[in-house]
Amino acid sequence: MVTAVGLGNYVAHHGGVPGRLPPDVQRVYASTYDQSRFGVRPCFAESDTAALSPADIRAGKLCQLGPQDAAKPTFLVWGDSHSGAMAPAIDAAGKQVRISGLFAGHSSCPPLPGVQLTQRGDNERCRAFNGAVRDLVVSQHIPLVFLVAYWPKYVHDAEMPNEGPYFDPSVPPSLEDRSASVAQTLDSLLADLTKQGTKVVLVSDVPEMGRYMPEAVAKAMMRGTSTEVAPPFDYIEKRQALSHQILGRLAAKYRATIIDPLPSICSNGRCDALRNGLPLYKDADHLTATFATTLSSLYLPVLTDVRSSLVAGSATH
Repeated sequence: MVTAVGLGNYVAHHGGVPGRLPPDVQRVYASTYDQSRFGVRPCFAESDTAALSPADIRAGKLCQLGPQDAAKPTFLVWGDSHSGAMAPAIDAAGKQVRISGLFAGHSSCPPLPGVQLTQRGDNERCRAFNGAVRDLVVSQHIPLVFLVAYWPKYVHDAEMPNEGPYFDPSVPPSLEDRSASVAQTLDSLLADLTKQGTKVVLVSDVPEMGRYMPEAVAKAMMRGTSTEVAPPFDYIEKRQALSHQILGRLAAKYRATIIDPLPSICSNGRCDALRNGLPLYKDADHLTATFATTLSSLYLPVLTDVRSSLVAGSATH
């Protein structure tokens, strides 16, 4: 019994002992740990651990994106864990355009100051965090803000069914419209930011995969079955329809920009589970840092525009 318990603990603490797998499968499984500094402390705040105080946030004591310099931030990335997963793309774009920004990410806290989270998240911590971030944007007159979040989860108040090791496309996604408070709060935030002259970029969510992709792909490789394990495209379209509708309506109302990563992951009626032999996701809905970095081109146009505006503004003074 002691031997069995000891072996079980060893396996549990070593992630199932991936070293026993073939090298190509080990490489796939290792994507589970492929995340950037924007997904962990101190850059990223977790609800169950100490995070930056509201005072620190208001003082701009956040991790930088783009060139690591002391320049006044030109942009801010604000959101939940999906913002941390997407941040490597914006970080890479900022370095290419040579403008710096700040990252404000908090687990399960969409960038919606004052919204009441009904299913997950610490409402009190989210209110304090989001309130401080909004104060930072206003006080420093940050010209550009990216709002990144797990939008389908919030508008439906539900994650994908079977999210974890398994996925069954015959189980329909939750499509109940629970978006009233989300839409109202986002409308109010865009009104405030637009009024003070801040340009807003709404980043649509990445397609949810419904299962832990490194594990699912690794299992398929071991079994010799197809590694095309992403959900059907029409399933993803249905799941994202409501959030796309809300973001589109508010973008039109406030002349905000929408960046949609879906076409970079899905095309010709299907979505990719892996590229170049590696999963695109580290779990069921967070991109790997490696793949996220390849999406930098999505953010170059808007960062180039804001840099040009700042240069033009300096030339007139």
